[in-house]
Amino acid sequence: MRKLLTITTILALLGTGAWAEDDATGLVKGSVVSRTTRQAVTDATVILLKDGVEMARLQTKPDGSFNFEAIPDGNYEVGISAGEFISTSVFCTVERGLPRDLRTISLSPDTVIEETDDASFSEFDMNDSGYSNSPTILTGSNDPFTSVASFGFSSMRWRPRGFESGTQDVYLAGVRINDALTGNTPYALWSGLNEATRSKNSEHGMGAIDYSIGGYNGVTNIQANAASVRKGWRFSALTNSALYRVRLLATYASGPLDNGWSYAFNVSARLGGNDWVKGVYYRSFAFYAGAEKKFDDGRHNLSMAVFAAPGKRGAQTASTQEVYDLMGDNCYNANWGYQDGKIRNARERRTFEPVMFLKYTFKPDDKLVANATVLYRTGWNGYTALDWFNAADPRPDYYKNLPSYFYLGEDGEEFGKEAELKAGYAKEQWALHNTNYCHIDWDRMYNINRNSRDVYSPTEARSHYVQEERHVDQNDVNLALQAKWTPSSWFTLNGGLNGRYNRTEYYKKIADLLGGDYYVNINNFAERDYASYEYKYQQDLDYYVASSTDPTKRHGQIVRTGDKYGYDYFANIGKVNGWAVGSFTAGLFKADVAAEVGGTNFWREGVWRNGLYAGYKEGSTTEPYT
Repeated sequence: MRKLLTITTILALLGTGAWAEDDATGLVKGSVVSRTTRQAVTDATVILLKDGVEMARLQTKPDGSFNFEAIPDGNYEVGISAGEFISTSVFCTVERGLPRDLRTISLSPDTVIEETDDASFSEFDMNDSGYSNSPTILTGSNDPFTSVASFGFSSMRWRPRGFESGTQDVYLAGVRINDALTGNTPYALWSGLNEATRSKNSEHGMGAIDYSIGGYNGVTNIQANAASVRKGWRFSALTNSALYRVRLLATYASGPLDNGWSYAFNVSARLGGNDWVKGVYYRSFAFYAGAEKKFDDGRHNLSMAVFAAPGKRGAQTASTQEVYDLMGDNCYNANWGYQDGKIRNARERRTFEPVMFLKYTFKPDDKLVANATVLYRTGWNGYTALDWFNAADPRPDYYKNLPSYFYLGEDGEEFGKEAELKAGYAKEQWALHNTNYCHIDWDRMYNINRNSRDVYSPTEARSHYVQEERHVDQNDVNLALQAKWTPSSWFTLNGGLNGRYNRTEYYKKIADLLGGDYYVNINNFAERDYASYEYKYQQDLDYYVASSTDPTKRHGQIVRTGDKYGYDYFANIGKVNGWAVGSFTAGLFKADVAAEVGGTNFWREGVWRNGLYAGYKEGSTTEPYT
């Protein structure tokens, strides 16, 4: 067990100005235009909020302008939404009754984000964790530079200032959703739910939000509550995408009803692959359901939601330049082969990780608001691959299948005539694009498995080749408490307490026996090195010992489809932290003083005892197991 203690202090000073007067009134005005056409956006909904409470609402005029009058001094948020555009918000301060002109506010067409919401799924598939290098455009920034740069450079894996995605904190309904183990943001959890997760608050650089003190790479909170989803029905269909052939999306939101209820639903499906990488396909679905209820004229608010984005997709794996040259194709994918005349990919990502939360908000007056959120994440995340025992490597781009393997040195010096013939044969097969040589030969693996017999079970076929599925299954429980107190127009005190417990199981299981009847749970490499010590290559040593009271009759564990094998262990993480932010404002002058303190416990819990690390004999702490 290891413990970490972190203490963070932040001080930010921005601009200069004068103190505001509480009794003055002013106005807030501006105009709304399309970012792409620069044309006025008519009938856009503009909402004026103070401390998250709606103060006024109006529609833009034919020239896109709006004007809120008789506004008391204070800090305000102006939210703008319109059909076919991405909602946004800006912040302003009214002081001494003077008018605040926001000038031109531009809205981006929502097709920008929806078209590229899974821009890095190929790289996602190539990483077993599934959460690295998330697409930067999904952060949906309100900052003009970040919005334009992330859209223009998202295909180049653009990162703000070069920071990894894990350095930015992302909150969902006030709960930090970054992965407990890696720190990266699991955007795949809500991939395809653009409408339900569109409403968010972001700070870039050193800035605080209501639920966090922020950090050097910014912080974002996705609201994801029913009332924040755009009111009404919305349908969308997309084809000819670079990522998938068809995307269908439907959304309904009731908006705040007279009885205090709000409802919202969001479903989507993304299907197909692309035309230039064979074996890559995409079948992803997503759903969101949320409800919200206001009690006692808004003093109490209870919201809940559940969502998930189950999916299955075929992956592409990088290869060597020699293989690309032999195939004449830099998009060559070694993961697939033909089975019964159909393309089958050996590497597939399969996920289903639902998330649900319950949030309670208490607002006794305009100066105090408190939130309590419980969030739970569960499900499974699997990634398939080929595994084999006492058999040739089935991967077509394995180095022993390439012409270069049969030559010595970089200058082309040959081992001999036999090597020259083998190299010529390999080069010919690649030049002919022989399907059974340049791609996975599924029929060969099935034939070998079906005709294999072993002492483990003489009447059944022992698989030499199997398809495994590596799992990272999380159970994540979070509790977040937060309160914001605004005693005056120039000072705000914000703070909270967060707790988290994450239990993640790492294991792999048999996904397909490929025509055989069983597989044996032993360590292939250890069996080669310690052939005379059978216990050494057992993945589950306790099973091996319990298999027979006679040491000469003990045997490894027989596993079948769906059984765990290879490894199985839990990673446990417990975290707790408290934080506080004091904000001072005076005109254009703003200062934040923030502090955070927390602790982390993490430990590993093994399920099996491995033969290579057998420990000591029973009842002994010094004599090793033999």
